[in-house]
Amino acid sequence: MRFIGEISALEKGLAELAGMWEPLDVTVSVSRGFEGLCVTGKGGSYQITYGEKADFFRALALLSGELRRGNDSVEIREERKLKTCGMMLDCSRNAVHTVEAVKRFIRQMALMGMNMLMLSTEDTYEIPEEPYFGYMRGRYTIEELNELDAYAAGFGVELVPCIQTLAHLNAALNIDGGSGELTVHLRAQGGSVLFSKVLQPGRVGQ
Repeated sequence: MRFIGEISALEKGLAELAGMWEPLDVTVSVSRGFEGLCVTGKGGSYQITYGEKADFFRALALLSGELRRGNDSVEIREERKLKTCGMMLDCSRNAVHTVEAVKRFIRQMALMGMNMLMLSTEDTYEIPEEPYFGYMRGRYTIEELNELDAYAAGFGVELVPCIQTLAHLNAALNIDGGSGELTVHLRAQGGSVLFSKVLQPGRVGQ
């Protein structure tokens, strides 16, 4: 599958998905301008018009599917109904997804036209000043989260961190070797502390 036209913003994602269409000997002309996606063409020459990156990758999946089913003439048009469409991935239940697994989810989501992935993390992310936060829980490092964010952007998927606090901090507050306490500060927009509370094991959520 060969691509021509407005593809500079899509090259990273296309490189990751290259194996999906290697056997397809067709040319695809790419342009932006449609709020959603439009796929047309026949005889080995096709056109994809899209609104945002995730629309393009969904269009590509639809075109690939039609060609693999032996349909030479293709005409598909979809209008995006939701500005944001995605899913939340649970990364806190003692089975934190590896970086490669999250990347696989991102690719699959983009091929479905989804543009947002929420990572639900309770204590599974790195806090440099708190070495026991997420200890032995498969926490993501700062570098790994930055890597995933950049990878998702290549497919038009926004990576959204979801940090659970207070009643969801049982694991973080019950680590042997740590103080067992966590001080939470509620700050105003200017930075001044409005409220401080020391959380202790057995009293989380009270």
